[in-house]
Order: sequence, then C-alpha cells, then structure tokens
Amino acid sequence: MRRKLWTFAEATKTRKRLSLTLLNTYGLNRNGNSSGLVETVLTLDDLFLE
Repeated sequence: MRRKLWTFAEATKTRKRLSLTLLNTYGLNRNGNSSGLVETVLTLDDLFLE
C-alpha cells in the first residue's frame, strides 16, 4: 500500500497529503503492518447507521 500511495503521488504530481481509508465489512486488526499506514477504517455499521 505504501508503494501504491507513492506511485499515485508521483504519477499525479500532487503536493497534497494523501490519506488511506479502508472500507471493510468487519474493520481492521491493528498490527505492525497497518500501523501508521491506514488512517481511517469504515465498517458496514458506519455506512448504515439507523
């Protein structure tokens, strides 16, 4: 994912900050791989609030 963010930034020549948001059915188990990379996690509960 880091490489994809870097590639996107280079291809678009953006000078803006990139934020990685994960949309998943059950959320994310935070570990060393996701730490510092995924900033926002959205679940189905977030999308379908009553």
